[in-house]
Amino acid sequence: QPLAINEPNFETFTHRKWEAGALAGSFGGNDALTVYGGYHFTRNLSAEIAYSESFGTISDGRAASVSLVHQAFPDWRYSPFVTIGAGARKTSPKSNLVSTETRTDSTANVGAGVRIYLTHRLLLRLQYKNYAVLTDRDDDEEVEEWTIGISAFY
Repeated sequence: QPLAINEPNFETFTHRKWEAGALAGSFGGNDALTVYGGYHFTRNLSAEIAYSESFGTISDGRAASVSLVHQAFPDWRYSPFVTIGAGARKTSPKSNLVSTETRTDSTANVGAGVRIYLTHRLLLRLQYKNYAVLTDRDDDEEVEEWTIGISAFY
């Protein structure tokens, strides 16, 4: 008797519960890599946790964040979304001339993007986020992040 194997398709994409992926791009002009995982509470609303690293000539950084994501049109192959989140960022300056110290700051972010269903369990994700890095100095920093990546859903 042949074994029945359900092949994932676009309908599976619209009813997914779990999503994980990797993104690459620019964080304030520095190269950035991000891995994330998300759980969909409903077809429109999900929560995500992400870990990122950025590599620059002046400093390197590591960040962790949690976000709430709203996908307004989950039935579309090109599905836009908005996101809001918070987290922490550790910045390690690269300096030989003066004594600089590593600092950890809280962050808040808002963003928008689009998920594009590719095939089977794969999707392409394009994303923009604007971060407010809440420092203990006189003024906070504002950083833009642009990323693109591949994700899988379950």
